[in-house]
Amino acid sequence: MPSGSLPVFIVIIIALFVIAIMTSIAGADPKERAQSDAVYYLKGVNGGLEVWEDRILIGRRGFRAFLTHGCAGMKTIPMAAVQSVQFRPGGALLNGFIQFGVLGGRERQGGVLSAATDENSVILRGGQTAIGWEIYEYIEARMLELAAQKTASAQRLSPAEELQRYKALLDDGALTQAEFDAKKRQLLGL
Repeated sequence: MPSGSLPVFIVIIIALFVIAIMTSIAGADPKERAQSDAVYYLKGVNGGLEVWEDRILIGRRGFRAFLTHGCAGMKTIPMAAVQSVQFRPGGALLNGFIQFGVLGGRERQGGVLSAATDENSVILRGGQTAIGWEIYEYIEARMLELAAQKTASAQRLSPAEELQRYKALLDDGALTQAEFDAKKRQLLGL
């Protein structure tokens, strides 16, 4: 081995070691924050997952996370931005994963190997299947709740539309003029 290549090799190894340590100790431990407040916490192969009522946090910590995502740190996904969730349970040979599709995002296709480098995925060990299913079902339920809330707010009529409905009831004789006038004042804030 040439004498000049040994120091370069050592510098590269030391640099990788320092980066791995820095990514492991950067910020507070997500597990400490999550134990009392998050709905779910999961420490996966390539990072941690915290599920809150209104958001999902994906934290990249440790050497494996550094290898697949570099110094990515924490990523917050608002629950309202989640469009899909995909879960694949781990087996005897392959790890599983949980992956989130978000507005404007493009999740990687191709199973666990592609999910390993996807920024919106966390790789699960085979023994984490039960908690993975719980998280999947919780997020699916939250997505349905948020969609129902959006639909309900979209179905609300404007004051002008409500006034038209009451006018039609007045014209049909279902309301008296006094009832219509009272509703009109209420809708117009008079």
